[in-house]
Amino acid sequence: MDPGGILLSKSLIKILLVPVLIFVSWGAFTVYGWKVAALDNALRVDSLYAVEDTTRIVFADSLRTFELRAIQAETRADDLDRELDVRSRARADLVVVAEPLDTVVTSPASIDSVGSREATLSIYRTPYTVEAHVSIPLEPLPAIWQLRIGLDPIPLNVRLSCATDSDFDVVPAFVQVTAPRWATIGITNVQQEPGICNPVQFQLPGAPSVFTRTVRPVAIGLGLALGLKLLGAF
Repeated sequence: MDPGGILLSKSLIKILLVPVLIFVSWGAFTVYGWKVAALDNALRVDSLYAVEDTTRIVFADSLRTFELRAIQAETRADDLDRELDVRSRARADLVVVAEPLDTVVTSPASIDSVGSREATLSIYRTPYTVEAHVSIPLEPLPAIWQLRIGLDPIPLNVRLSCATDSDFDVVPAFVQVTAPRWATIGITNVQQEPGICNPVQFQLPGAPSVFTRTVRPVAIGLGLALGLKLLGAF
């Protein structure tokens, strides 16, 4: 074959390969961009469901379990994180309300040596323990009440959960709080990192994926080197 023809063929191959490489690289990054956009949109939809959600009871027996859907978003370090030198990945704000104690009690009364009427009573009704002593002297002196009111400990079990069966592109996240029946739980806000329930789609901050750390830089470097080589830059 004519040497000139061989050189011409090689030059033609170079000219054709460069746009092919550019097209392939552009296509790869375009697909990656579409994927990122789709995940961002799915995350926004998930957040809308979470914002519209309200605390509800999902289980009731001797205990009650309250649930709220979590907003999946990157958390930012606050004063407590900085004070403890930690990085929180999930947060939940809770309000615990014990049922009020409404009761009517009678107890025997006695009269002391100066004519004051006195009475003592004790009440235990979960979760309250009440001890009271009242002394009612003769007029015009006021009655004197001595009260001691105790509240039982409120055991709470808090869980951050990921849905196991979901039709959404982003797996929903929830918080469940289990408490005694006499305690009402208000879950006012729940936020957690998207990567907790979606470890493949979303990497936790500070932990880039293997693709980001290795494949993409190598692919870009090899592509540029090959393109420059074909163009005769070196």
